[in-house]
Amino acid sequence: MIENYYELLSVSPEATAREIKAAYRREAMKWHPDRNGGSAISVDRFKRIQEACRVLSSPLLRASYDARLHVGRSTAWTESHAGTEARADDADDPTVDEWWATPPDLNESWRRTFRRPRVGIGLILFLVIVLINILRWLFPNGL
Repeated sequence: MIENYYELLSVSPEATAREIKAAYRREAMKWHPDRNGGSAISVDRFKRIQEACRVLSSPLLRASYDARLHVGRSTAWTESHAGTEARADDADDPTVDEWWATPPDLNESWRRTFRRPRVGIGLILFLVIVLINILRWLFPNGL
């Protein structure tokens, strides 16, 4: 299971870059090895906090991390429900068929939990520039 960097920094998944930076400074000061006598626990925690800030500060790494975090959640759910097969007496029970035929209620909390990763304008501009350069390379005399 992937470590939740949002919980490590005590921020929400919708946190801005400024909030992440402030949380990093707060947690880094709290867990810095020099302030904690160089204990192994503080060194490990400080390294994890640095990694969390590095990943969550970059829009590209953050989008990738959010996708992996979502996959990790669904994998953990699948593993926790593994081996739950239908019982023999469920075959005659009409409520079981109704339950499976009913689509899930897609309320607001579900949409917030399973949202698409955010793509910043910087990434979009980068991809457009790369595409333009590829087209210039493929068609040096123009289209």
